[in-house]
Order: sequence, then structure tokens, then C-alpha cells
Amino acid sequence: MVRQSADWQVLLDDRILEVFREEEESEGEAFFTPTELSKHPRINFSRQYVSERFRKLADHSLLQQVSGNSYRMTEAGRAYLRGEYDVETCKYEKEVSGENDISGASESV
Repeated sequence: MVRQSADWQVLLDDRILEVFREEEESEGEAFFTPTELSKHPRINFSRQYVSERFRKLADHSLLQQVSGNSYRMTEAGRAYLRGEYDVETCKYEKEVSGENDISGASESV
């Protein structure tokens, strides 16, 4: 599925989330600080800029600050990477396609 990004997103945001996913796949859980991730070979941006992107991703529920300056990826972040979450509308793909819509459901009495 195609990722549904928002106007505010930049390419680095996807890279950050992808590094979190890779770490989760190998370690089970992933916690990073902006400083740690700024040193990752796939990131290669300043700590200040990575920190700014972490805050932006957290503001939009793709990352969650857990303690101090440490963050983890949320379920919305994982769903976005799978192409199942529209960041612009903050809705899961099933909600957008109407699969969870019960307004037209009929009920037998």
C-alpha cells in the first residue's frame, strides 16, 4: 500500500520511522533519543533538526515521548509505514474506505 503522508512531512520523517521499525523488528522494542538517531548512518542530520522532527512526529501521534528525551513509535506510526494510516486526516485506511462505517447497517428485530 502507498503511504498517505501529510503536507508537513519531510523525507527524514519516513527515515526516522523506518529506523524505529527496523529496531523493533530486530530487538522487539525501540527507544531512541534525537541524539542517538542523529548518529545513525541512514539519518545524517543534526541533533537539533532530528529533535525538531521527533517533536513534529509526536505532535501528530506517530511517535510518543516516553521519558526525558526518549521516544518510541506508536501504532499509528507503524500503520503509516504499512500504508494503513493517513497522516493528513489522522484516520486508518479502513475508516477512510468505510469498512468500519456502520451508519448504513440494517438491524433485524
